[in-house]
Amino acid sequence: ISMKFEYSPSPNSLYLNDRTAFDVFFEYNNFYGKKGFIGVEVKYTEPFSQKVYDTPIYRKWSDNLGSPWKLESYNELSNILWNQLWRDHLLTLSILNQKNSQFTEGFLVLVRHPEDKDCENVVSRYKSHLKENDKSFYDLPMDVLLSAYEKIDVSDEVKEWVGKFRERYNVSYGIN
Repeated sequence: ISMKFEYSPSPNSLYLNDRTAFDVFFEYNNFYGKKGFIGVEVKYTEPFSQKVYDTPIYRKWSDNLGSPWKLESYNELSNILWNQLWRDHLLTLSILNQKNSQFTEGFLVLVRHPEDKDCENVVSRYKSHLKENDKSFYDLPMDVLLSAYEKIDVSDEVKEWVGKFRERYNVSYGIN
């Protein structure tokens, strides 16, 4: 497993040809020994970018065979409410669908505060534009992530850090 922060692949002209980046990027080998990745966008309280971006290269990846978006949603994808989320999702697809890509699977995961109802609403509306069987995007509230993490056998130091993180960001224990 490897982890990179503020990751954007290069040369960017092969991907989205802009500065879109994941907050965190994990590479891993799956159960079958194939390479995969998880691109993570983290939202604590701040809104998604309030600027609309839409370029022909974005549409190239949106039109890609196997696109996760419903055809009837095409004109809504660049909506200012979820434009940043859409671009992160496009970055995921552009990495996965490169000619000779080293990856056989890739996912976008949004980690957000569970009490940020505005973000939750935006995510719900964004997901309504995805095909029913889409497995390329996951909404992961912090309480669910931390509860899952606490079930893993980790050191006392890591458990203490998770507790302090919960306290610092006021993340309840939610779903167990």
